[in-house]
Amino acid sequence: MASATIRDTGALLRRLRDIMKSNKYFTDVIHAYIVPTTDPHRNEYVADCFQRRAFLSNFTGSNGTAVVTLNEALLWTDGRYFLQADQELDKQYWKLMKDGTKDVLSITNWLARNLESNSNVACDPKLVSIGEWKDWTETLSQSDKNLIAIDQNLIDLIWEERPKLPQEPIWEYDVKFAGSSTTAEKLSKVREKLKEYQVQHLIVHRTDDVAWLFNLRGADIPYNPVFLSFALVGHDYVK
Repeated sequence: MASATIRDTGALLRRLRDIMKSNKYFTDVIHAYIVPTTDPHRNEYVADCFQRRAFLSNFTGSNGTAVVTLNEALLWTDGRYFLQADQELDKQYWKLMKDGTKDVLSITNWLARNLESNSNVACDPKLVSIGEWKDWTETLSQSDKNLIAIDQNLIDLIWEERPKLPQEPIWEYDVKFAGSSTTAEKLSKVREKLKEYQVQHLIVHRTDDVAWLFNLRGADIPYNPVFLSFALVGHDYVK
């Protein structure tokens, strides 16, 4: 759950833009930085340490993507959160983009239209799916914009006293509640699919998938019975 603390978002934006112009994390100026809501597991609801968009914008809804250019800050969100975003965003610094409404462009179409040719658009690649990244690259390249992967999340550089990764207890979910399948049975079925598709490994990145596969539960994300984790399944091992 995002903190209700109201931050000086104007000061945060100035610090972020200084980093974007510094050439420290990329060889050229970063003209736009995309800040998704999600975490490396692609969760909609995220642990406090991953509430980067909420930290930067003060908007605490579960859905939304912030885009910061060198002179504008915009937030896209869906119809569930139009009223909340209108109340929480500081309109002196932020513009609300009501996703799905008439005349509101998608993020990449807006960037393609409003940035100059050869501009650099950056994002933390750990927060974007492969499909999204390919779509963004295609849309931006058509208007001579560059999509840049920067592993160092720029929001983390300005987030003082960022919460630590949660380390809540993990417990076994009894098979009588989980259903008839034990972890061994589930792994056996996964390995059958590995053979069917002729692949050697499966990377499991979704926290709910990991929890299901191992019949485990946790409390790393408020109101979600999951724990932050990845799994790697091979034909004769699991990690």
